[in-house]
Amino acid sequence: MQAKLRDAPTPEELVMTKNTASRGKSITHNGQTYTLTQWAERIGVAPSLITNRLKKGWPIERALAPARVKGEKHGCGLIIL
Repeated sequence: MQAKLRDAPTPEELVMTKNTASRGKSITHNGQTYTLTQWAERIGVAPSLITNRLKKGWPIERALAPARVKGEKHGCGLIIL
């Protein structure tokens, strides 16, 4: 059983498969299940932004976070301009 869990694809890997993105397969995060497009609509970003975040290796929690607005404070107190 541990070997199966270890070898199972991560949520990020599942999202990145061609079939997942193109055929609207479901992504579950925090108990909510939506397609990539639905997640994008819910958080107010383009589906490609989520896809690109995941390709860069972002964890699913971060990839499904809303985009920062220009001028919004960074976690370190910096303001992005």
